[in-house]
Formats: sequence, C-alpha cells, structure tokens
Amino acid sequence: MVFTIFLVLIAGFLLQASLIKIFVSFSAEVVDIYDTVVTGGSFTILGAAIRASNLVATLKIGDPLTVFAPTDAAFTKLPPQVYNALFLPENRKKLIKILEYHIVVGNLTAEAIVALNPPINIETLAGPDVAVTQNEGKLNVNNATVIAPDIFATNGIIHAIDTVLFPPQGLFDIVDSLINNGNFDILVEALQAATLDIILKSTGPYTLFAPTDTAFRKLPPKLLIDLLLPENIQNLTLVLKYHALVGNLTAAAIIALNPPVDIITFAILTVKITQDGRKLKVNNATVIVSDVLAANGVIHVIDTVLLPPQFYQNRQYDSVANKGRQFH
Repeated sequence: MVFTIFLVLIAGFLLQASLIKIFVSFSAEVVDIYDTVVTGGSFTILGAAIRASNLVATLKIGDPLTVFAPTDAAFTKLPPQVYNALFLPENRKKLIKILEYHIVVGNLTAEAIVALNPPINIETLAGPDVAVTQNEGKLNVNNATVIAPDIFATNGIIHAIDTVLFPPQGLFDIVDSLINNGNFDILVEALQAATLDIILKSTGPYTLFAPTDTAFRKLPPKLLIDLLLPENIQNLTLVLKYHALVGNLTAAAIIALNPPVDIITFAILTVKITQDGRKLKVNNATVIVSDVLAANGVIHVIDTVLLPPQFYQNRQYDSVANKGRQFH
C-alpha cells in the first residue's frame, strides 16, 4: 500500500513537472503573428493567402495588431468559384483588401473587446469597420463566430473565426460576382452572348435584378431555347436590359421611394416595384436575396425572369417543349 501511494505521488510529481515544462516551452516559443499562423495547424490556407498578398512583413513586425483569423474550414466553406478566384494573380489586390479586413490595429484581447460593451464597430486596416457583437458568451465578427480567442503572439493577438469576412462593398464587379456565385450560369451566358457583360463590368454603378438558373428554367422551353439563337440576339438584349438599371439602388433605397414605384431600365421600359410584407417584388418576380454588393453596383436575386410587355403578347411561346439550342 505504501509502495503504491509512493508510485502515485511520483507519477503525480512527474506529470506536474511535465505540464510545467510544456507550459514553459510554449511560453518561450511565442512568436510573431505570421509564424503563429503558419505553425498553428489550422491556418494553412490563411498562411498561403498572406504570402500571396505579400503581407508577411506586416504581420511579423511593427505595431501590435489583432487578427481575426479564418481557419482552413472557414475557407473551404466558400463557394469553389470564389475560393479559386481569390488566388488568381489578377485578383491579388482584392485578396489584400479581404485580408486587411481581418486585421485591426492594437492588441484587443477578448476581455478588452467585451469591456467595450458590444455591439461595437471596429475599424480595420482595409478601412471599413467590422461589427462585433456578443451572443451567449461568444463573440461574433460580422457573420463569423470567434471559435478560439486569445491566441497570443509577440506582436499582437489572434482570434480564430469560423467564416471568412468580406468588406461591405463587394470586391468583384457584377459579372464576376455572378460567375463566382455559381447559380447564374444561364444569366452569365446570356449577358456574354449579348455583350452586355462589358457594360456590367465597367465602372457603373448599376443595379441588376438577377434571375437564377432556376428562374430561367421556369420559362416556356421554346422561349428559353430561342432567346440565345443568334438571329434572336435583339430580343435577348431587350430582355436582359429589362433587368438592369443605372445607379446603386439598394433595398433600403427602393423602400425609401415608397413602393409601388415605376423605375426605368436599360431597355427604356419601366418595371413596377412593389412591397409585399417584408419582400420586394419586381413585376411578377420576388426578390429572394437583396443587396448583394459588387464593386460597381448591387445585385438583387429574383426568382422569375422579367419579360418586357411585348413577350406576353407573343403566343408562339407556349409550354410545349421544343428541341434546339439550349442554355448550358
């Protein structure tokens, strides 16, 4: 019995010594923010993004910084098109802006943030603020949750988050935003066929009521097929122009106009915007996602393709299926 107790005491002493050794070793190995990221095991993609953006020096030297660091799992939640686009050389400036939107000047521990009494807005290196809130003991940064706070570095602090943050003003133009989303393949193909993609990639600002692929497939099959035929390019252009407006018309701006209201489109025809409860409607289409911000305007996702009045007068477009050129 005495021998057993002795062994337990020895084991306890060795365990305590081991824990002390690990703690001392960990404490002695606190490194800068960049090295903490690349050795952390959960930030491989963030580390690659930092290198691609030439932000390594920023995160190794200089004033204390706070980094809201998306984990690898956060990056893999992005749509594949968006994830791949971020690492293209031509999008390097966009990637820098996104990463800077995760960085705050100063050493903000979780305790320091809570002491500021959220909800609060905190300015980032990118310029725009992030909104920090507290919910059931957890900190949220915009739509991201802090899943591991207070990872200390020699030049600041890291809070691991579960979602990649994007600045409030979109970084991609309207067309690239549609492409990156993956739910607008038919619309993108149509815009390119009508060469309207060139306009919607220019400075703007523009507002686009964007039908999803599902919305296009609700059209009578013959109409869906015929619109992209070369001989019908004029009709296709008219339909697409009927979805676009000059100006940056957010949902709030539309509501401020006190619907119902008629708004003129690129097609020099008006659409009627109404409000049904909390939802906006454009003619017979419902806005299912509003205020998708792009670098040159705003996108409102709609569930139905808008057709100019003359299309409703054309009886050849019935519901009978017709073989021929189809959208991909």
